[in-house]
Amino acid sequence: MIDGRPFREDRGEKDWVRSLGTVMVVAGVGMWIPYAVGKYLLGWAITDRDFLPYHLAVIIPGMILRYYRFFFSDLWVLVLGARGEQRGTEVTDLPERERETPARAVTIVNNFVHDLFTGLWTSTVLVIYLLKKKTMGPGGMLISPALCDVMRFFFWLGIVSLAVTLTTGGLRLLYYRRDNIGDGGETKKKILIVKHVLFTVVFLGGTYLAYLYTFK
Repeated sequence: MIDGRPFREDRGEKDWVRSLGTVMVVAGVGMWIPYAVGKYLLGWAITDRDFLPYHLAVIIPGMILRYYRFFFSDLWVLVLGARGEQRGTEVTDLPERERETPARAVTIVNNFVHDLFTGLWTSTVLVIYLLKKKTMGPGGMLISPALCDVMRFFFWLGIVSLAVTLTTGGLRLLYYRRDNIGDGGETKKKILIVKHVLFTVVFLGGTYLAYLYTFK
């Protein structure tokens, strides 16, 4: 809060805090590239546990910075039902989609949950893949009942994550048209259609791959 008012991004002013968060998230995910190169191409004696602390140390603060307005402003709107202000502008003078209302806060929470569980689904598939890789090859781990239980846990966690992702994505679709009125709306819609077709293929393929690794 600044002077009792929620953080608001000025019109035309780039949100550098959120941009920094995005850079940190990309850097955190990108840490797995040198891991993959070093382990599988250069033969380094490293494990995923060697990189995981650095990955989390960058990506968690990055997510907080990326969604700082949610944590410091919109969450309070949701909890308290407060009405926001925008530097000298009355709330009633703002377009409906720019007002800090409880409905708007619920929309932001829905988007946050959608992105969070999309990443969680991706993580479950990655964990199952890494565990399966540990059991392959002459020096791999034995497939014990405990390991099978762990893989099954992550598989069903991925299914729950996928269900939450689809549900929140459906809710986002309901208010998409209202929140995207203006120039470029049709272009955004076409790009989103292509993106979601690709994501559907990724979700189906990743879930099927996790099923094969877990139960076959």
